[in-house]
Amino acid sequence: MEVRGIMLRGIHDYASQKHKEKYNEWLSKLPQQSSALLENLSNTAWYNIEDALLKPLEVLCGLIYSDPLRGSWEIGRYSAETGLTGIYKVFVMVSTPTFILKRAPRILTTFYNPSELKIEESSSKGILVRCTKLPVNSELIEHRIAGWIEKAGEICGCVNMKVEIVSSMAKGDQVFDLKASWD
Repeated sequence: MEVRGIMLRGIHDYASQKHKEKYNEWLSKLPQQSSALLENLSNTAWYNIEDALLKPLEVLCGLIYSDPLRGSWEIGRYSAETGLTGIYKVFVMVSTPTFILKRAPRILTTFYNPSELKIEESSSKGILVRCTKLPVNSELIEHRIAGWIEKAGEICGCVNMKVEIVSSMAKGDQVFDLKASWD
């Protein structure tokens, strides 16, 4: 059960850029294993998901947000913003929202191992993303993915983007489904 190092880097960057006043406190509350990863982190290497994603996410969301799930959603949005506005910006700007969002499962599976996401339904005004496998069942991960999808849609030009979690493996459902719609 692994996650790419870039996921911890994303949480780190979010804390240092968006919540500078809490950054040092967050670092001090991280478990030793997570702190050690930050010292020699490779964005492309695979790491234990507990140490590289869940623990840092839990600590940060608990420190900054009264609703940790909302915090995880916001970190997902930040991750999409930083990931899709860099070198991919031109590609995103010339593509349709449906085209880009249909590729979101391919992008997300490069970060989580094992994972299996696919587009179950698609139209010019919405998609249904179905996840049948994640490294761990976690509402924090599900909300981070939902936030990423939401911000990715907004970056692609979706107006009135709405993302909702329809089913949750973390809550005992067989699949994790996200429904995204826009005008």
